[in-house]
Amino acid sequence: MARRKNLGYYLNALPHQFHCLYNLRLSSIVHHFEIDTLIVTPYVFFIVESKNYFGTIYFDTLFNQFIRLKEEHQLWKKQ
Repeated sequence: MARRKNLGYYLNALPHQFHCLYNLRLSSIVHHFEIDTLIVTPYVFFIVESKNYFGTIYFDTLFNQFIRLKEEHQLWKKQ
C-alpha cells in the first residue's frame, strides 16, 4: 500500500485524460492475476507493477538480470 501511495504522487501529475485503476484482480478461464496499477489513456494502456525495493538497481545486459546493490560491497540478484 505504501508503494502505491508513493507512486500516486507521480500519477497525480498525469494529464486529465489519463485514468488510473489500482489493485485490479482479473481472471481468465483457469487463472487469476493482479495488476498493481493500470493507466488508461485514449490511445494505450500501461501496466505498472510497483515493488518496494531499495538501493541501486540496474539491469545487467550480459546475464539479462536485475542486480540490486543494497550496501557497499553487497550484491543481491533478482532473476
